[in-house]
Amino acid sequence: MIVETHSEHMINRARRLIAEGKLAASDVIIHYIDRDEQGSHAQTIGLDDLGDFTADWPDGFYDERYHETMKIAEAQARKARR
Repeated sequence: MIVETHSEHMINRARRLIAEGKLAASDVIIHYIDRDEQGSHAQTIGLDDLGDFTADWPDGFYDERYHETMKIAEAQARKARR
């Protein structure tokens, strides 16, 4: 399935589901398309088994994430205690 979105909430939900063990990190690939004076460029940003990004997120996109980040951290802590 390919989903095009500008929603950080959708990305955070995928991260949360991965951290909770309900979705495999290998099932999610993020392609961020950025544009500059030379044209458009795609950057791939993966997720690890804890729902963390495997590459730095581009500036200016991912600003509102406190609530989902806290839920991800809680799920990671639960997973680490197993």
